[in-house]
Amino acid sequence: MPLSPLLRSASSSRALHRLPYEILLRVFSLCNGDDLRTLSEVDHRFRSVCNDSHLWKTLYQRRTGHVPKDNTCSYRDQYDQHDRLILSITNDCEVTHNHPPYWDKLEDRRSLFGRAMILHAVSWLHVSGWLRGVHAGRYRVVWRLFILPHAANIFDIDFRAETSTGCSLALTILTLHFRHL
Repeated sequence: MPLSPLLRSASSSRALHRLPYEILLRVFSLCNGDDLRTLSEVDHRFRSVCNDSHLWKTLYQRRTGHVPKDNTCSYRDQYDQHDRLILSITNDCEVTHNHPPYWDKLEDRRSLFGRAMILHAVSWLHVSGWLRGVHAGRYRVVWRLFILPHAANIFDIDFRAETSTGCSLALTILTLHFRHL
């Protein structure tokens, strides 16, 4: 359930404001970055909790699986640098392996179609060489891409896949464009 309806109720809002700072910090640590940005706009108290460095460190650790580096960059900035990919989807779009922890479908006003897929985790598949001996038939091909940490700021990924020219199938080129939103 989104947090917005809870915050609109005056009685639940008053109850949240009576909670100690440490409890709010624990509750807010269950949110994602987008929710924290929304909560920080509620009032001064929520803003101070949402800007807590320990909170962003916890979110970063939950997202990446390791503790962020202690450097000049804030934990929030480090978290934002590892932000998830959000793809706009049409109503009939399905993604293979559409289950947690990989992809989630959700309503999102930033999407052209009102819905988005959020990528939580990327699995790694490395194919070096040729795949041979595939029996005749129709297959659903799933490509998994891995982006190295030093390439995290790439805005476009142009991925191509081709069938072998000796194949009875026509040459197929698949191009995927991913853009950070």
